Amino acid sequence: MYKKYFINNLDTPFGHEFYSQLSNLDQRESFHFGSANLNQQKKFKNFKIIQNFWDLKDIINECDVFVYQIQQSTQAELDFMYDYLQNQKQNQKVQLNQSKVLIVVSSLLSWQATPDKQNKTQQNNQIKDQTELLQLDYQQNQTFFQDIFWDENDYKSRCSSQKEEDLQDWEDLFLSNKNENLKVIIISAGLIYGRKEDLFYKYLKAAYLQQQTKLYYQGDGKNLVPTIHIKDLISMIIYVSETVPDKKYIFAVDNTDDRKLKSIVQGISSGIGSGHIEQIADKLNDKELKQICDLNSYDYYCLQLHLNCKPSKLFVGTKENPSNFKWHCEKGIVANLDKLLQEFLIQLHEK
Repeated sequence: MYKKYFINNLDTPFGHEFYSQLSNLDQRESFHFGSANLNQQKKFKNFKIIQNFWDLKDIINECDVFVYQIQQSTQAELDFMYDYLQNQKQNQKVQLNQSKVLIVVSSLLSWQATPDKQNKTQQNNQIKDQTELLQLDYQQNQTFFQDIFWDENDYKSRCSSQKEEDLQDWEDLFLSNKNENLKVIIISAGLIYGRKEDLFYKYLKAAYLQQQTKLYYQGDGKNLVPTIHIKDLISMIIYVSETVPDKKYIFAVDNTDDRKLKSIVQGISSGIGSGHIEQIADKLNDKELKQICDLNSYDYYCLQLHLNCKPSKLFVGTKENPSNFKWHCEKGIVANLDKLLQEFLIQLHEK
C-alpha cells in the first residue's frame, strides 16, 4: 500500500478503525492526513491532523484518497469538499496535479423507501382435466411477481424516505462529478456493527447483561436488514481505494444467510441472552422506549430498513473469478456471535 489518505473525523469509531487498519497495513510508517479534535491529536501516530477543513487546501495535492462519511460530516465540510475538489467555485479553484479518489461513505438508508425489486413472469399452469380447466381457466396467463435482489448498478432507482432525502441528495451531488482528475465512488453501507457502533452494540449489551429479560423489535420483523461489520467496511474502502474499480456506486454489506430483523434479534438473544424476544408497538416515543429498552425511535427507524440485496461482487466474486477480499464477518451477526461477543467484552471495559 503506497497511497496517502485523508480521513475526515478520525475521532469516531469509523475513524479509529480506519487508523488501526492503515497502521497495520502500512509498514513504511508514511504519513497520512485527517481531521480530529485537538485533544485527540496525539492518539494518531503518523497522521498530520488538521483542525479546520479550510486547511485541507494546503495538503490537498499530497493526498491520493479522500474519505468522507456523509452522516458524520457537517454540511460545511461536505460543501467544501464538493466545491473545492470539483472546481465549482472559480475563486477557490484548485488544480489537482494527478488523479485523486474521493470515497464518499453513505448508508443504505438512502434506499429506505425503495420497493421490492420484482420480475414479471407468466404463470404456466399444467391442466390435467376438464374440471381443473374450469377451476383454473381465469388463472391462465396471469401475471405474478417474484422478488429478486437489488444490485448496486440499480442505484438510479433508489428511493429515500423523507428523513433521508439529504443523504440521497448528497449522493447524487457527488455522483455528478465533472472533474476528470477526480474519481468519485459512493460506498453505501448496511447498518454497521462492531466497535461500539450504537445500534447493535445496544442489543449485544442488553442480551449479555440481561438487565431486561427480552430483546425487542418493531413491525412484523420480516424486513430484510443489510448489515456490515465496521472492520469489513473499512477493509472494503481500502480495497476499493487501492484497486479503483470502474464503478460509481458500491454496496458494502455482509453475506448474511437470513437477513430478517426478527431472525437477527432472535439469534442475538438465543446466542448470548435469555432466548426471549418480543414485538413492541410501532408508535412509542423515546421516553416510552427508554422505559422498555435502551433503543430510541431513530434506532427503530433504522431497523425498519428493508432491502433485498447482496454484497458487491468485488468482495465475493463468482465461482469463475473469486475475489481476494479478506472478510472479518462475511456471514453476518448471528453466524459470528462468538467473535462479536469477544469484541464486545473488550469494548465494554474500554473507557
